[in-house]
Amino acid sequence: MAYVSRGFIPQTSLASNLGFTRPMYIPAGNSTATALYDIVKVSTSGSTADTAGVPAGLMGCVRVSDKDDVPCGVIVGFIADPEYLNQTYRSASTARVALVNYDPQVVLEAQEDDNGTTLAVARIGTPVDLVPGSIDTVTGTSGMQISSATLAGSPGMFRLQQRSFAVDNAAIAGTNTKWLVTFNTHQFKATA
Repeated sequence: MAYVSRGFIPQTSLASNLGFTRPMYIPAGNSTATALYDIVKVSTSGSTADTAGVPAGLMGCVRVSDKDDVPCGVIVGFIADPEYLNQTYRSASTARVALVNYDPQVVLEAQEDDNGTTLAVARIGTPVDLVPGSIDTVTGTSGMQISSATLAGSPGMFRLQQRSFAVDNAAIAGTNTKWLVTFNTHQFKATA
């Protein structure tokens, strides 16, 4: 069966019930399209009140682009915008407000990239890198994955927890196996 990456889908949390969600502003100046289940980082360009009703001081975010970025969460939705009612992702260079799960202890499901190597049982409990990928504009979901290659980032964005028990999942060492991961680094986490 051919697998299609959907990004990082929240499954549960180690300490809560997935209740840590906040609106975060993605500025029009950001030229990277953003989708559901994309990992995001805090944006250095703060928001200001505008004609779309974005409140001043709303924390900003943008899609991570590198395995060494420090994430602040995962997009789980977007505030409705009359301009984009039939679109479940954010087009490049448009201002949108994303709903971000910013829980540093959230457990996420993501597939490995199957780049010629596969993740083995021995890698469970160790850090893994992110592969940014492109968004799927048909489904409006992320193309982000975890890297099956040897860790290259420092200290690794995620920690591999276990194989996902989803019914459509491949076996370990199969093609695009889905895994459960937790954040190894996070904007709101005290330590890596």
